Amino acid sequence: MGIRALPDFEALPRTGPGRWAYPYEGVTLYTNDADVLFPLSDGTPEGDGGRSLLIKALDKAFTSGETATEAFDRLRNGAPVTTGDLSELA
Repeated sequence: MGIRALPDFEALPRTGPGRWAYPYEGVTLYTNDADVLFPLSDGTPEGDGGRSLLIKALDKAFTSGETATEAFDRLRNGAPVTTGDLSELA
């Protein structure tokens, strides 16, 4: 029995037009407003904890039928949004 990917938002590609915000200390939440929506951690305990919470929330959002745009707008926690090329996050 191998590992099987579950349907969910994508993490890549991290290029092209998109938006990102910093909803928790050490976490960048990014989207292309289509199928990419994922949290990046800066590797600190705070960032890893925030990323873990967001991954669980993203799974629930996807399962409930939210779009990447809807989930991003809800999960960014009121943080200011930056618009640009997602490759800036690499």
